[in-house]
Amino acid sequence: MYMLLLECDNKFPIDVITLAEIKKDYATKLSRWQQQEQTLNIGIMGQVKAGKSTFLNALLFDGRPILPEAATPKTANLTKVVYGERHSLQVEYYSQQEWDEIVGQANQAGEGDASKVARELVAMVQASGIDLTLHWQRIGGEEHCDTFYADDVAGLQGLLNQYAGNDGRYTALVKSTVLTLPDETLKGFEVVDTPGMNDPVQSRSQKTRDYMANCDVVFFLSRCSQFLDESDVRLLSEQLPGKGVKRLVLVAGQFDSTLLDDGYDRASLAETEANIRRRLQRGASEKVNDLVKQRRERGQDRLAEVLTQLAEPVFASTFAYGFANWPEEKWGNSMRHTHGQLQEMAEECWDEPITPAQWLRLANFDALTGAYQQARRDREPLLKQQREGLEQETEERLIQWRDNFAVTVHPDGIDRKK
Repeated sequence: MYMLLLECDNKFPIDVITLAEIKKDYATKLSRWQQQEQTLNIGIMGQVKAGKSTFLNALLFDGRPILPEAATPKTANLTKVVYGERHSLQVEYYSQQEWDEIVGQANQAGEGDASKVARELVAMVQASGIDLTLHWQRIGGEEHCDTFYADDVAGLQGLLNQYAGNDGRYTALVKSTVLTLPDETLKGFEVVDTPGMNDPVQSRSQKTRDYMANCDVVFFLSRCSQFLDESDVRLLSEQLPGKGVKRLVLVAGQFDSTLLDDGYDRASLAETEANIRRRLQRGASEKVNDLVKQRRERGQDRLAEVLTQLAEPVFASTFAYGFANWPEEKWGNSMRHTHGQLQEMAEECWDEPITPAQWLRLANFDALTGAYQQARRDREPLLKQQREGLEQETEERLIQWRDNFAVTVHPDGIDRKK
């Protein structure tokens, strides 16, 4: 049937692409379980500017800005953090064909996200002075990769700024990076900082979708100021569970950003916190219950069970963690500005500044690190679930595809018993 569909993909392009993705995901997972040793893959996901890199820097590097923060979609790429005997950075560039597609997108009229980001990438390369002819000649092999070594994490940070930073000379040409660290706590694990799931660059978003096929645990970041908006809900309900993710941790990030919206109407910081948590918790429960109900009505109890994990979000603030733990010279401009605004509100409305202990409470990093460490402790049972669920999950995805395809072919309805 798959080969038959390929012959008429001009009639059903979306259906053919979806079926091909199911086939590819199955092959990828099958290959994974044929390897002698498997890693537990932990993904940090969310939309662009959800604070993923900042979150991971706080979680793994005590707040040091090792992973550059993507200020805009143009500088976002997928970064894996893995164990290795030496500090190294592997850089995967766009192939010449992929870059030509970006240039073609940049030349299209209109102000859509894809065209806008493509034009920004092309402008970055032009400003860098890189000779693209020499670049393509140098990386013309199959892998399109470079590997660089450093003496320590600080050395890697400098390399990352060149190849993944907002103003890095080579950033615009880089699709993904792999950061290797001689850190024993990374043995048996792979932590991935993904581009925003609303990434308009097709080749990068495909890289993320490919990774999701092998992702076991996901920390999904949603900004409190736009908590679980339509894009978040669509991703959580349609993409992540179907890819085989076994554990979802919903992080209501940038909690500090909501204090200014609510604090002026409250008698204390504690009252402000309680009101925000109550409101966001209620919204999360309602949306998650709807998603779970939809899955159960389709007979997808396994997916429904995974989605129930989202009903209890972890509220967190990386900035608050920094205010409590980092010296001021380590704060960026955005942190300084936020700190000033919050302390001004606290003294004006509550007659006292926010204390270090209160910043720690707002940060809530004990809960976050607890969820991360629990995933690490559960490595073996989570991997066992993945191995045992491969056939069933693929079958469920195929059944869902079949039903959707039937609607495409017979939009007026069909009798599926025939």
